[in-house]
Amino acid sequence: MQLARLHAFTSTYPVVSVYLNRADVPPRGVAARLEDLVKPHRNAQFESRDATMSLRRDLDRIVAQADRIEADPAKSIAMFACEAEDLFEYVSLPSRAWEEAIVDRRPYLRPLRYATTRYVSAAVVVEARRSVVFCGGDDWEEYGEVIEEGVRKKNYGGFSGYAEHNVRQHAEEAWQKHLKETAELVFSLFQERNFDFLFVGGHKEQVDDFVEALHPYVKERVAGEFIVDPRTMTSSEVRDTVRALEQQARRRRELDEVRAIYDTAASGGLAVVGLPASLAATNAKGVERLVVVGTYLKPGTVCPSCGFLSLEDEECPACGAKMMASPDVVNEMAESVVEASGSFLQVVDDGSEAIGATVRFPIPT
Repeated sequence: MQLARLHAFTSTYPVVSVYLNRADVPPRGVAARLEDLVKPHRNAQFESRDATMSLRRDLDRIVAQADRIEADPAKSIAMFACEAEDLFEYVSLPSRAWEEAIVDRRPYLRPLRYATTRYVSAAVVVEARRSVVFCGGDDWEEYGEVIEEGVRKKNYGGFSGYAEHNVRQHAEEAWQKHLKETAELVFSLFQERNFDFLFVGGHKEQVDDFVEALHPYVKERVAGEFIVDPRTMTSSEVRDTVRALEQQARRRRELDEVRAIYDTAASGGLAVVGLPASLAATNAKGVERLVVVGTYLKPGTVCPSCGFLSLEDEECPACGAKMMASPDVVNEMAESVVEASGSFLQVVDDGSEAIGATVRFPIPT
């Protein structure tokens, strides 16, 4: 089931969502970790006996996936189940999510949206005689290379000083040509893949020369540099180095976006900050981009009739229907924003908590 289909799924029966980080679980410890996650929901009771039994069987089925998870090399696992509606989805995730077990009327997607936010990185290792360009994403591959034979020093004979000057000049011209061709190759990759980050490796002096030769659009994507010996490097070594740098670059970009929202709101621009204002913007269908920092849950209520969201209303202020409890109104906000053609960004930041949004029009306070 794709993310769009999970987003659209709602039920009058309980839907359980479970997230597990593989790397945090010792060998043969998955079953115990799953049981710990679902334990708070084991004794849940609903008005309908069918709903109660559906949830219990769903929890058993999730714990029974332990062997499958043990054999799965994915960074984290998400599972969504509602037996009464014939729903069971097992999703292998490419990056870490935070561990959670939620029972609600719809799948809990905040960790899934975080784990599936993809950034495309490129890397170039620069060296006078051979530069190699790599591109990442779902896979990591060599995109192309620029090879320069360079200038070999000869026995210059009588006018050695003059001849050596010419050779050095020739070497500089060859280096500049090599830089230009490598920069053009990287620009070609940028046009094809529109990568988010570019990382440049090699010796410091050559890296600096190369960055200056980049097209201005590409230069804006330079997110880090690394030292590597081009003569001994391997593709996997470059990949592992770039993956670590990519996480740092992602964190910087996302926190810059958070700061930009707060700065825009402070200057009276089209942005709001804080949960009440963000909630009001969501209900007004005015959110362009909702940004949430932190993995906290905020209980609230949701109208099953018109979708109005609240922190505490028992009766819908919009249509008068009876509101339903939600274990996390922030998750409801995210899905509502997506439904209204906005976008959502979940940021994980070591215990910090913040919420804000860019908006399409001024939101009354």
